[in-house]
Amino acid sequence: MRNEEPPELGQGQDMEIPALQAIAMGQLALAQSFYSRIVQVEQRQEVLESQMQKLEQSQQRLRQTWQEMLPVMMESMQRTEKLTTKLAAQITQLADLVERLEGQLNEG
Repeated sequence: MRNEEPPELGQGQDMEIPALQAIAMGQLALAQSFYSRIVQVEQRQEVLESQMQKLEQSQQRLRQTWQEMLPVMMESMQRTEKLTTKLAAQITQLADLVERLEGQLNEG
């Protein structure tokens, strides 16, 4: 058994300090990277929330416009239906008139 003397104060620690500094720097860089990503995600979240709010406002305006336009469209459809019915009756009358005129021409 050899009797080894303990290293002198500071002799073994000289090698450990740079290694610990390198580890600390690596962890600091990793922490900064994570922080940067967190900030990016938060910014994207704010943008998405803003876009979502705009979308909800657009939906609300669309719903309101639809509610305002629906009665107008219904009224327009009813008027169109009435006019179509009137036009069909006039076409029928015109066809009857043409038939009568053809009959008179054939008789005469």
